[in-house]
Amino acid sequence: MSYVPPHRRVQEDSSSSVRPKLVAPPPLNRNNRGDRVGRSSRVLKPDVDIKYARNNIRKWFAIDGNGDTSNLLLEFKPFHGESFEHLRDQKLFTVSANPPENGGLEVESNLRSLAINDASASKEICERVRDDLREAFHNVLSYIEATKPDYVKPTFWARFGRILFHGGGLALHERITVDMLAKTLKGETSLHNPVRKTFDTNLQKSNFEALKEKILAGLQTLEFEEKENYFIQVEDNLRPDVILGLKCVTNSEDGGQLKLKKIEINPVRHFVADISCVNKFMDLRLILVTKKYLTELSEEERDYIGGIVKSACIEKSAKGGLHWPLGGDCVRDRFRVKGSWHRKVTTIVGKLWTIKLQHVNRAEFKASSGRVSDEVDLKLTSLTKCLRDQVQWDEENIMNMLENILEWVWIECL
Repeated sequence: MSYVPPHRRVQEDSSSSVRPKLVAPPPLNRNNRGDRVGRSSRVLKPDVDIKYARNNIRKWFAIDGNGDTSNLLLEFKPFHGESFEHLRDQKLFTVSANPPENGGLEVESNLRSLAINDASASKEICERVRDDLREAFHNVLSYIEATKPDYVKPTFWARFGRILFHGGGLALHERITVDMLAKTLKGETSLHNPVRKTFDTNLQKSNFEALKEKILAGLQTLEFEEKENYFIQVEDNLRPDVILGLKCVTNSEDGGQLKLKKIEINPVRHFVADISCVNKFMDLRLILVTKKYLTELSEEERDYIGGIVKSACIEKSAKGGLHWPLGGDCVRDRFRVKGSWHRKVTTIVGKLWTIKLQHVNRAEFKASSGRVSDEVDLKLTSLTKCLRDQVQWDEENIMNMLENILEWVWIECL
C-alpha cells in the first residue's frame, strides 16, 4: 500500500479529511504589535518605553556652520559600529557632506575652511529651533499645570552620539539633499516610510575617553562627583502603558543589598531635535522631557515592589548588573521585571549646565539582549530651571543662554 500523507488521510466513519483547524491570530497589543508583518519589519515595532506628548515636536536638520544647508548634498556611509538588537536586520548608515561633482575643488575647499565656524553654527541651531522651542516651552508649562506640579520634573538635555539612518529607501539614494531627506523623515512615524532614523548615544571608546579627558582638564575648578546606581524597569499589568523605573543604590550597611530611592514613570518627550553635524565626529540631540514621580502606590503595592528590589542579586559581570532567583522577578502576576541598568556616572556641575559622563550596562530581559555603552549627557540646567520655576518665556534671555552653551559644545565636544 502506498504512503498517504496525514493531510490526505480519511477517517473510517467520515468522508472528511482530518485537517488541523486554523487558529485566528491574536489581537494586536503592546507586546505583539507588528509581529504579523514579518521578521523584516521588526524594526517598525514601537517601543513602549518611549512616550511622546500628544502635541510633541520632532524635527531633524543638518548643519555644518556654513549657513544655509538646504541644497547641501549628503552621502550615506555604512555604519560599522555596534548595532542595536532590534535593528540587526537593517543596514545602518550615517551621513556626511558631499560636495556636488560640478562644484569642483572650490566647493570642497570652502566646506573644509568654513566647517568650523563655531559662532555661526551655534547661532544657526538656535534659529532653527527657536519657534519650536517656544511652542514646546508653553506646552510643557500647560502639561505641568494639568498634572500635579510637585511630582512632575521637566528637564532639557543635549545628548551626543550618531544619527543612524535605516530603511529600504536608502538603497535608492546615493546622494540626497538636506531638504529631500528632511521631507522624507517627516513621515517617519508611518510604517510605510522608506527611511527612518535612530539616535545612538553610544560613543566610540576613543572618542569617549578623549572627550572625558578634555572636559576634566578644562573644568578643573568645578566640582565633580562619582556615583554608582542601578535602575530596574518593572511592568505593571494594571498600568499597561506605564513602565516603572526603580532607582536604587547599594546599601553598605546591609551587606551591599539594593536600596530603593525613588519610583519614576517612563519619561514623556515633548521636543526632540536631531542635528546631523556633518564633518564632525558626533551628532547632537536636543530633547525636552518630563518625568513623573509615582506617589499613589498603596502600602501593599510598595511591599510588592520592595520585594523585587530585595530579591535582586548584584552581579556586575551579568547583563544589566543584576539577576533574580527563579520567580523573584515577578509578584502575583502583576509586577514583572522588564530590564535593568547598572550605571557609573561622573557628574560635573557648572553654572549653565551639568555634564554626566556615563558607563551604562543595560539588559532587556524579554529580548534576552544587552548592551554596554559609554555616553555623555549635558543637562541644560539654566533652561531647565526656567521650566521648573514656571517662569514666563523670555526669548532673548533663553536663546542667549542656549547659544552660549551650543557654542562651547560645537568647539569642545563635537
